[in-house]
Amino acid sequence: KRGIAILLVLFFAVTSVHLGMNRVNANNHEDTKFKFYFHNYFDHTEGRKKTDDSSSYMKCTELRDNASYTAYVYGSNETTGDFAEDVSHGYHYLFKRGTKYFMRNWVYEDNLKYALIYANQNTPFPTFPKGVWSPDSVPER
Repeated sequence: KRGIAILLVLFFAVTSVHLGMNRVNANNHEDTKFKFYFHNYFDHTEGRKKTDDSSSYMKCTELRDNASYTAYVYGSNETTGDFAEDVSHGYHYLFKRGTKYFMRNWVYEDNLKYALIYANQNTPFPTFPKGVWSPDSVPER
């Protein structure tokens, strides 16, 4: 009886740990609106607190036809983006109207407090893309 009781306790302990590891815990995934103005062909969002190691998220909802921008994640200890550094490890994302991405980054792993999205305009004429973004994400299923 004692052996069976120990096996049951171990089984439930392992099962509980396994179930806990599958849970997503993205705490700051609410969308924030953005609008880029591309002064000198680049712009960035304000920094938002990065609370876990999930990807960041961006969706472009408004952009002129045939226009695009390239975006990547930066990290900083300031919300303004002062002293921000590229933590995208080469992952850059091409946005057109209607595109969305879960953007890989290492803000959290590099012990930085805030995520920002930097973007470069890809077209010579003025564009003012709009959309939503978040520093943390919950992947689509």
